Amino acid sequence: AKELKLFEKEGLQPTFVKFTTGAQSIPAMQSRSIDIGAPGITPFVAGAAQGVNWKVIGIDTELPAAEGFLARKDTSIKKLEDLKGKSIGVARGSTSYYGRPAALKAKGISKEQVKLLQLGPPEQLAALLNNNVDAVAVWEPWMQKMKQDAGARLIGMESDYGIHTACAIYAVHGDFLKENPEAVRRFLRGLLAARDYIEKNGPGIALKAVADAMGVSKDLAAVMYKEGPAPNIRRWSDPAYQYSVVPGGPFAREAQQMADFLFEEQIINKKVELDPLMDDSLIKEVLKTAGK
Repeated sequence: AKELKLFEKEGLQPTFVKFTTGAQSIPAMQSRSIDIGAPGITPFVAGAAQGVNWKVIGIDTELPAAEGFLARKDTSIKKLEDLKGKSIGVARGSTSYYGRPAALKAKGISKEQVKLLQLGPPEQLAALLNNNVDAVAVWEPWMQKMKQDAGARLIGMESDYGIHTACAIYAVHGDFLKENPEAVRRFLRGLLAARDYIEKNGPGIALKAVADAMGVSKDLAAVMYKEGPAPNIRRWSDPAYQYSVVPGGPFAREAQQMADFLFEEQIINKKVELDPLMDDSLIKEVLKTAGK
């Protein structure tokens, strides 16, 4: 959408601000430095717990098949069950921080049966190279980088274990939404036009944009796109769709479990109820006028 200036075609004049982590969008949104952001659902919940007035209006990326677990190359770890008694590196407060215990629980492994090391992705890579960690829970493009640079072995993706919370979302400040609903609708129409362009012409322009933004090769961007393709915007208002923004829908329910976990783990100091923060009304309006 940015490359094709589709937002401008909708009458907007956006200023793009690049963040390296979703957590950076929390103070930016709180201070009204940005109006719309694309953090992971985990930073979104953390921001809501801190009093940020924002709402989910869409899904930016669906990444359960692009976030998972890798083992150090010289270990005997080949499947998730082999992590019992092992050390796992993970970034505190990230989507992986929740995906890790949720996946382990699915295999009957409690958090007490593994050793947790709180490491960001760059530190995880160094720990793998220095034999200081047995496995890591991380996301793309770090997974590919760890496979290439450290020879790490892929154990599995979160989607393999029925975990669907590795998602970035589109969040809009509540006051901006109230004051400028038409601007938000135009933003969504720009995204819809981008999705339609990809369906008609292929993802080439998107792959180049992602490769340039992340500083990775276009080949790696293509691998990441295969794992986590463009979101199906036309189903964001479908209550049966795993990645809809419908209150009470599958994504909202699973994200609520994640939010409850963050509170129990004292990552956030306040309970967050997600249903009131999920808003599918605008995409419904956009889809109605755009046609099915």
